[in-house]
Amino acid sequence: MTTRIEADSNDAEAYRIRGVYLDELRQYEAAMADYNKAIELEPDYADAYNKRGIANNVLKQYEAAITDCDKAIELKPDFAEAYRNRGIAHHHLKQYEAAFDDYDKAIELKPDYADAYNGRGITHKAQKQYEAAFDDYDKAIELKANNVTAYINRGITHIAQKQYEAAFDDYDKAIELKPDFANAYCYRGNARVGLKQYEAAFADYDKAIELKPGFADAFYNRGIAHSGLKQYKAAIADFDKAIELDPINPSYIHNRAVAMAFQESEKEREEMSARLEEGFDTKLSEALEEQSDEFAAQAGQLLGNLKDNIDTLGREKRRHGRNTLGLSILQALIFLFWLAGLYCYFTENVLDTVGFRHPMAVLPYISIALVISTPVIWGLKILGQNILEAKSLKQDALRRLFIENNLRRIPTSNSAEREIRQKMLAGYFTSWQNNSPVEILLQLNSRRIGPETFLDRILPIGSKPNYTKLADKQALASPPIKPPTSDGVS
Repeated sequence: MTTRIEADSNDAEAYRIRGVYLDELRQYEAAMADYNKAIELEPDYADAYNKRGIANNVLKQYEAAITDCDKAIELKPDFAEAYRNRGIAHHHLKQYEAAFDDYDKAIELKPDYADAYNGRGITHKAQKQYEAAFDDYDKAIELKANNVTAYINRGITHIAQKQYEAAFDDYDKAIELKPDFANAYCYRGNARVGLKQYEAAFADYDKAIELKPGFADAFYNRGIAHSGLKQYKAAIADFDKAIELDPINPSYIHNRAVAMAFQESEKEREEMSARLEEGFDTKLSEALEEQSDEFAAQAGQLLGNLKDNIDTLGREKRRHGRNTLGLSILQALIFLFWLAGLYCYFTENVLDTVGFRHPMAVLPYISIALVISTPVIWGLKILGQNILEAKSLKQDALRRLFIENNLRRIPTSNSAEREIRQKMLAGYFTSWQNNSPVEILLQLNSRRIGPETFLDRILPIGSKPNYTKLADKQALASPPIKPPTSDGVS
């Protein structure tokens, strides 16, 4: 092509074609010079403006690329490639709606334009419209089966959704189609990292660097893999190389700082572990032994207090039983003495008077005697029970409460059991401590409390309710407060 230009220095097409060759050789500055010369020689050369727009995109001069594509479209309104290239520039400027418009127009003008579908898929992915992106990539591959770029971009979208196996398959296909494509190896390494196949990932990154020694992203991603394995020294070395190749990339600088921070933390942890290992077993044994002795002493003290109080409770119960037995015997003797007195009275004063000793004649008198003696017997029962219970009630409640307080100090793994035990015993026994002796006697007269006596066994209870802890708690509790109600305003 140089020979052709030397033969005719005014051949604009020759300059354009040589610019395309220079693009393929990544000599973009030289390519730009040829495109400029072609436009200078032929100002209405639409294809030259389009090619220069492509070079501007590669050089990240996106505004200039849009200007060139605008000129190309002005000169050639049905120029699908110019719309696609302008869409790329809009995408990089994050002007996504304008990019979609350009890609749509390119596809409208050229329905089988695989690169336009591929570009629109990239913009869908940037907008996190993953399903639409997959549709565009699939269409691009359908139109162009060996579309390496579409496979790569579809793999990148799979990575964004953490679909590492699908991404691996796409990158594998791209490498099959283009074995010397360094980017494909780098991306496949990323998929392997997602699958935790670190050794294979390192092999892919190494291959990418071998094919493209100045590939900063390959060094950066290999550093990420080293960081994942906590190989911070190797990670920092890779980040350093990536920064050397691309000094202004913020991701490279940030991740190197993170790796350095973790490396320092790792050193500190190692030093701390070394210090702790010195005599750690001995110190741990001493601490455990000391805690064990302390706990044993506390448990022994608690259990000792509990045993003393249980013994005291047993003695009090036995004393209570003896008092109850004595009271029952006294009640029985008084009852028998009363019956004997009645019998003597009827024998001497009633039966002798009438002079008739038939057994049936005695029944009316016995009935009268029972009616008269019933209030006396009930009075004896209530008096004896009140004397016995009023004397020991408050002391018994305090004793039980003290035992419960000791029981609370003993740890238990069942939180529900501990909560129920505290609610049942703490509220009930303390209620008796706050009552006066008169209130206690009134409560005793209204229900049975304490052990049964002799008269409890031989006399009916009648309409008196049986004593239960629940009934007693409900009787002592305050009545619920009802919220105010209103009929409303008419």
